[in-house]
Amino acid sequence: MAASTQKTSVNRRPLAPAANWAPRNADPRTPLGTRISEAIHRQLKLASAFSGIAVQDLVEQAIQEFLTKHPELHPSLGPSRSTKSTPRKQR
Repeated sequence: MAASTQKTSVNRRPLAPAANWAPRNADPRTPLGTRISEAIHRQLKLASAFSGIAVQDLVEQAIQEFLTKHPELHPSLGPSRSTKSTPRKQR
């Protein structure tokens, strides 16, 4: 009788995640859909390829830099505002 040639597959998980992986549910992500010019998209993909950074991460970095440079556009970064509403001036 010949030995069985069937392969038995074993599902194995890696012992530990890679060091650069973010833990699951560490920072939930929200999809962002936007339309940009083809030229800018091409430049972004090239920058991603040359730097080794994912397009998603480059976009997130750019948004974070923009919000940091313009705190008046983001309530949590700008000066605190009063929650009381002021009456409008009559004309």
